[in-house]
Amino acid sequence: GRWRTPPVRPLGSRLDGSVCMLSNCSYSSCCAWLPPLGSDLLPHSSGARSTSRLEPSPAVTAARLSRQSTRTRNLRRPMARSRSTDRLQILSLMPSPSLQCWARSSLSSFLSLPICNLRLLIVLFAFALPAAASASSPRAGTVCCKIAPPVGCHVRRVSVPGLDEPLAVFERDSLAEESNAFIRGQRSDPFGKVLWPAAWAAATALVLHAQSREGGLGDCCVVEAGAGLGLCSLTASKLKASRVIATDVSAETLRLLEAAATAQSLHIECQLWDFVAVPWRAPDGAAGAPELPGALGTVLVAADVLYSEELADALALRCAQACQRGGLAVVADSVGMYTERFTVALRSHAPDVAVDSTRILMPEWQAVAVAKADAARQYDAEVEVLRIGHGWDRH
Repeated sequence: GRWRTPPVRPLGSRLDGSVCMLSNCSYSSCCAWLPPLGSDLLPHSSGARSTSRLEPSPAVTAARLSRQSTRTRNLRRPMARSRSTDRLQILSLMPSPSLQCWARSSLSSFLSLPICNLRLLIVLFAFALPAAASASSPRAGTVCCKIAPPVGCHVRRVSVPGLDEPLAVFERDSLAEESNAFIRGQRSDPFGKVLWPAAWAAATALVLHAQSREGGLGDCCVVEAGAGLGLCSLTASKLKASRVIATDVSAETLRLLEAAATAQSLHIECQLWDFVAVPWRAPDGAAGAPELPGALGTVLVAADVLYSEELADALALRCAQACQRGGLAVVADSVGMYTERFTVALRSHAPDVAVDSTRILMPEWQAVAVAKADAARQYDAEVEVLRIGHGWDRH
């Protein structure tokens, strides 16, 4: 508003008049923040600023029109050598080298245009410069963070209901070779390196338990037996559990879990534990197993580990021992072969323990190839979730 602009000829439509007014105002504003153009290039920068609404005298108007026509002729001429410094200053305003190259090749022809076209191009430049600067920088509110999985693995993101963002686990691309070697007896169980549907169901049970308690899992110690990729342990750590212990018989699987937890800034204690052969550790016992729960906030979690009679009997004993000390347990199983045997064994060890069973249908579950290479499976999984103990919210 400080700079006087040449009068705009009134147009027929109100929209065209508004556009012309916007271009005049934007052009006047551009002149305030583009000093490198030089005062002799702008048609109204060297004239006296008008502080009054009164029209100037005819002599002053004639002088201004004469100066304006002279400057218009000068604008049609090539740039003088003395203006090279100003041109470099203009180029220094460009946000990227590609934009500088474009400006360097077109600045001379840009300034040789008539004053009406020059005014329009300056307005376009004023809008294009902030857009180019914002395009060269990351958007506000986005997180530029990439999780790199180990060799032979991929990142699988799992959305657990109740969590604000998906969790990432490092899953093997295929188990075809490892499973064949396991069948021949040449290596240990590799099936913990892929995600099974019961892990999602058990993680959801942990979220519901945290939502039912006033302090969440803030005073809980969550122990996952046969953790595998550790989705339940990652969920417990995301829920701010006071302590999270992930156990498994495979050191390689625990390394995948530890790498995924570190990549997401989650704290999990990984520990080798064969709960079939090694019982709970007493408070004064030697290392080799998690300590027997002794507080009301301890939760034992196991997902898809009931695929043998030996595992079902051993897990039932560990759950009974935890619940008898005031803890809780949640066991989820999608195989369904030894769930009944586990329940019978649990009743034999703890007849009075409360057991709540829920079935969850998970359609179109994506599974990694196990028997054949490049043969991913998709099936409808049915998971049975057993909540064991007297501290669960039965609603």
